[in-house]
Order: sequence, then C-alpha cells, then structure tokens
Amino acid sequence: VAFDGTGSTDDVAVVEGIWSWEYGGQTATLTGPSPTFIFSLAGIYTVTLTVKDDEEQSSSAIMFVVVNDIEEPVAKAGEDRSMDQHQLVRLDARGSTDNLGIDAYEWTFEYNGTPVILSGPTHSYRFDTAGLYDVTLTVTDAVGHSDSDGLHITVLDIESPVAVSGEDLTISEGATVTMNGSSSSDNVGIVSWNWTIELDDRSVHLQGPVVTHRFMSPGRFYVSLTVTDGAGQLTSDGFYVRVEEDGQDWNYTWLAVVLGTSVIVMLVIVGVRRRGRSLEVQPLEETGSSDR
Repeated sequence: VAFDGTGSTDDVAVVEGIWSWEYGGQTATLTGPSPTFIFSLAGIYTVTLTVKDDEEQSSSAIMFVVVNDIEEPVAKAGEDRSMDQHQLVRLDARGSTDNLGIDAYEWTFEYNGTPVILSGPTHSYRFDTAGLYDVTLTVTDAVGHSDSDGLHITVLDIESPVAVSGEDLTISEGATVTMNGSSSSDNVGIVSWNWTIELDDRSVHLQGPVVTHRFMSPGRFYVSLTVTDGAGQLTSDGFYVRVEEDGQDWNYTWLAVVLGTSVIVMLVIVGVRRRGRSLEVQPLEETGSSDR
C-alpha cells in the first residue's frame, strides 16, 4: 500500500508525518509523506497519520485499509486408523490452520447406508459395523475459503459366524442325505462352508452351503460343518446320522432237481433286500429215485 500524506497543510510548513496502526499484535510505524507497506495479513486496519510543524503543533487523521483474505485454510483430518468393532474413534481437526482462523468444521461419511454429518473440530463416534469408512473433513474460514482432507477408518470384524448344520436324523442303509448349511449367518458374510463326514474307515470332505452324501453302510456317523467369514473367524456345528441296516423278507420255494437216477428236492430261500436280492440254496435229503 502506498500512503499519501502530501495533502496535509500548515500555515508555515509540515515538517513531520508519522503513520501508525496495529499489525500482527504490534504497532507498525512509518514516517514521511508517502511511505509504502506490504500487508501480508488480511484484515481491516485503522491507520493514523499525525503531522507536525516546526513549532511541534500537530494534527491527526485516520484512514482504513482493508486487506482481503486470499489464503485458503489447510484441513488436517488426522492419520488413518484401525480399530475393533464397538469402539469409539476420536476425530480431531485441531491440526487444521488458516491465516486468520477457521470458522467451521464439518465431518462427513456414510454409515450403514446413511450419510453422517458432524460439526466441530473434535468428535467421538462409535462404529458397531465392521468395514472400511472414508471420512472427509472440510474446514471453512470467515470469508468462505475452504479445504478438505480425508482419512480411512478400518473397523475390524470381531464377531464370529454362527454355524447351523441341522438336526440328528435316522435313515435306512443306502439313502442319500442332503445337508443344508444355508441357515448359517454372519454379521458381514460367510465365505466358505466345509463339511466333514466321519465314516468307519475314512473321512469325507465336501464344500458348499448345500451338499449331498449317500450312506452305504449301517452305523452312527458324525457330520460337522465349519463356516468361515471374511475376517477368517470360524465356527463349527454338527449332527449325527444313524444308518439302520435294511430289513429283508424271505420267500421259501421247494425245487425238485433230477440228477441221473435220483431226484433231489431242495429248499430255495430268496431274500429281498432294498439294495437287491440274495439267493441261498439249501439241499435237503434225497426223497426218491427212479430208473431212466
């Protein structure tokens, strides 16, 4: 700014001119009729010019200097952080700066599908839902200049999934069982279903929410389901399958067979099973003979 006090007058002569104002917490002073000054700080300044003649008589006048703010604030949202579910996270924007001062602070993010807006330099917020959250801080100064900064908040999943394998059941030998684990649940989501069937001589491993297996031998077998969520947490559940041996019905038939000069009468026993038929032949005593 170029000051101009050359319009000041005296009946004899003006011998001294002093310019003064408050600047940056101190008193700034210039002398001379036309000094210059660079204002680095925005604001409104009351500048006083005092002139004197050679008899030390003085007079003063004031003027206002308006320095427009052209500097934007600098937003500081803080460092990224990671935390467990159900904990409070502290949001702190007090590291943000402005040449004159910040007038407003606003935090924004989305939580469970709903926009969240918080005002003020500091806040505490509880995240009960696991996930990754992008938080944006916007600061605004008195003349409307603004700046934004962001941070990532990772909320770790600490809730284990719930495995639901099914109830104990009894089946017949050779029957196929459908195992359904789709009722299992997790707060975020299940990524794998692993089934293990403990048979007499081996273990059978199957994958997927719904699987099938045919039980070919009688006995009592344990079926376990292990579900795993995206955070690697797992839970197991299981049930027993009781496989009953098939019943069988026997039919008895007399059969006469001629062998040479003898007639042999045999009892044929036919057993009908669910998986097929079995045949047992039992010879009886010779009941007679004939010449051919």
